[in-house]
Amino acid sequence: MDKASSYEEFLSILADMGYGIKNAYPHEGKYLAVKPVGMARYWRCKSLGEKYTRENIQKRIRQEYSMAAVDSHRSQLQYEKRTKYKTDGCKICKIQHRKKAGLSVIQKYYFTKLCWVRLLKKRLYS
Repeated sequence: MDKASSYEEFLSILADMGYGIKNAYPHEGKYLAVKPVGMARYWRCKSLGEKYTRENIQKRIRQEYSMAAVDSHRSQLQYEKRTKYKTDGCKICKIQHRKKAGLSVIQKYYFTKLCWVRLLKKRLYS
């Protein structure tokens, strides 16, 4: 419902996701029903709760679409304010630097033996 701007778009999004739709409009039947992918039968949306009746879905889509338009306008205004007073293009980096695990005692002993026998050469920039 969040992605749809109208009831018809909501139905097309459901169909694109693979849902079967039955009684989408009042002249087709009393209750909207959907069939999820892989299921044998249709489920009436009203059995999911009062929020999912055809009328409430349409009302909710209208409300969320109008609220999204207002929110996008507000965010555009806030973006303009931020960019208006921006002095430099610095970004704060929030990378966590983790300490690498060291070698165990046995590994240290093994590598020193390899160096003594000259089977392992020391790297130039280690």
